[in-house]
Amino acid sequence: MSALMIPTFPCDATILSIHLACLRVGRCYSLQSSSNDFYGAKVNLDNQFGYRANEFVERALDGTVPPEALIERHSMFPFISGFLTSDVTKRWCAALVSGHPDAYRRFNSVTRDGIRRSQGLRQCTACVLEDKAKYGTGHWHVMHQIPAVHTCDVHNQVLHDKCAGCGANFGVESGWGLPGEPCIRCGHSQTKPMPFAPESQGYRALAATISRAIQGQAPELRPEIRTCLLRRHIFKTNSDPTELLFRFLDYWNVLNLRDLEAILQCRIGIRGAFKLFRDGCATISISFLTAVIAYAWEQTIESDRQDILENGKIEPRILVGTVNVEPRSEDNLHAEIEVIARRFHLPDNVADHLAEGNRLLATELVGGLNVFLILEGLSQKAREQFVDRVRQYRQGSADRKSKVNKREPSNLEEKICKMRGEIQKVIANGCTSRSQLKGINATLYQNALRLDRQWLSSFLPSQHRILKTAGLTEKRDHYRALILTAIGSGKTSRMELRQVCSHACDFASRFDRKWFEVIAPRSSVRRGTATPVKPRK
Repeated sequence: MSALMIPTFPCDATILSIHLACLRVGRCYSLQSSSNDFYGAKVNLDNQFGYRANEFVERALDGTVPPEALIERHSMFPFISGFLTSDVTKRWCAALVSGHPDAYRRFNSVTRDGIRRSQGLRQCTACVLEDKAKYGTGHWHVMHQIPAVHTCDVHNQVLHDKCAGCGANFGVESGWGLPGEPCIRCGHSQTKPMPFAPESQGYRALAATISRAIQGQAPELRPEIRTCLLRRHIFKTNSDPTELLFRFLDYWNVLNLRDLEAILQCRIGIRGAFKLFRDGCATISISFLTAVIAYAWEQTIESDRQDILENGKIEPRILVGTVNVEPRSEDNLHAEIEVIARRFHLPDNVADHLAEGNRLLATELVGGLNVFLILEGLSQKAREQFVDRVRQYRQGSADRKSKVNKREPSNLEEKICKMRGEIQKVIANGCTSRSQLKGINATLYQNALRLDRQWLSSFLPSQHRILKTAGLTEKRDHYRALILTAIGSGKTSRMELRQVCSHACDFASRFDRKWFEVIAPRSSVRRGTATPVKPRK
C-alpha cells in the first residue's frame, strides 16, 4: 500500500472525501470494509467527527497528516468544540484520535442530541470545478455538510444535494461517490439545487458565525461568554420573551418556528425557545442556539462586545480554591458545581439539583450542553461523589414511587365509596350509558374501570353489543328491501344494483354476504371476453 500514490485534497475536505479519494487510487479495497477496519462498525461511513483518526491516518495516508490536524481541519469537530471549554475540547480530541469508548458514551451524545445529520451530502458546483482543476477530482467540503448551511461560503451559490436524473440524495441513496462523478444509481451527471429560503439578515449572520467557528474564531460561542451575551441582550432590550422571539423571526424573515425549522434543519421546541429568550440558556438544538447567538452578537455594539469578551474570557480551570466566589454550601460537591455554574453565568439552583443527583431537572433548567460541561469540569473525586448521588437519588425516587403505589386498604375503600356516590349522582341527573359518563367525567370513569370494574359492570352495564346487534338487524332489513326493489325494477347485475343503491350493496357484501350471493350472484363472464370462467370458490 505504501508504494501507491497518496491523493491530494483541499484543506477543508471531509474525511469521507479523503477516504473516497484513497479508494479511487487503490489505497482502499472497499468503502464499507475499509470503514469497518478504520473506524469500527459503530461509526457511519462519513465519520463526521473523526473517530479513530489515528487508524485512518496510519493505514490510508501513511502518517503524512497528524491525526489531530485531520480532526481539526476535516471534520465537524471545530464547530461543535466552539461550544465547549478548552479542557473538554482537548479531552474529546484525544478520545476521538485514540478511539476511546468515552467519545461515544459522553461526548458524542451531546452532538447527537444537538445537531441532526442532514439528509444527504451537499456540493457547490463552482467548488467542484476548482477542485477538479487543482486536485483532479471533486471533493466534499466540511462547511457544506452542516445542516443549517445552504450556500457556499466562497462563491455564495446555492448548494446542490440531489441527482437531477433520479432525484436521489447524494450519499446513501445515490451511492457513495465524489462530486462531479456520474450518479451510481442512474448514471446522470447533472445535479439539482436544494430549496433555499429567501435571503435574510439572520442567515447571513449564522453563516458567518459558522464559518468563523470552523476556523476557531467565534469566541461568542464559548460557555463562559454565550450566556452572558444573551442575558445582556435580554436586559438591554428590556422586552418580554415573546416580543424578543418575534423580533428574531422578523430578523430571519419567517412567520413562525416551523418555517425556521425547515431552514435550520433541526427541531425547535416552543418551550425551549421561549426559555432561551427569557433566561439565556435552555435545552435546544445547537443550530438554533447558534442562530440566536449570532443574532445577539450582531445586535450588540462593539464596546459591549469587548466588555463581554474581557469579563467572560477566563480560562475555565475549575478548581474550588482558585476562584474568588464564596460557595454557599459546605458540601464539597455542591461547592465545586456551584463555582462552575457561576463561571458559566448559570443560575445557582442548578448546583442544588445536581448536588442532590437530579440531573434531569438540571437539564431542563439550563440545557444538556451546559450540564455536560459542568460535569466534565468536576475533579475525579467529585465525579465519583456525583455518581453516588445520582444512584441514591434514583433509589430514593423508586422508594417514593413504591410508597405512593402502596395504598392503605382503608383509604382505598374510602375512595371507592366516594367514587360510587359520585357515579350515582351523575346517573341520577340523567346519565344512562358509559359513553355519557365518560363525556361528563372521564377521570371518574377511568378510576371506576381501574378500581371497581365489577361494580360498574353490574350498576351500569355495557350496551354496545346489544345496540350493535339491534342496529345491524334493522339495517339489514332496510337494505334488503332496497335491493329487492331494485331487482324488481329490472336491475339484475351487481353493477346495475350499485348504480341504484351502492350503500345497500356495500352493507350486504360485508354483513349479509350469503343472502346477497343468492339474490344477486356474481357475473361469470370477465369484462372484454366472451369465454365463461368458473366463479370463485
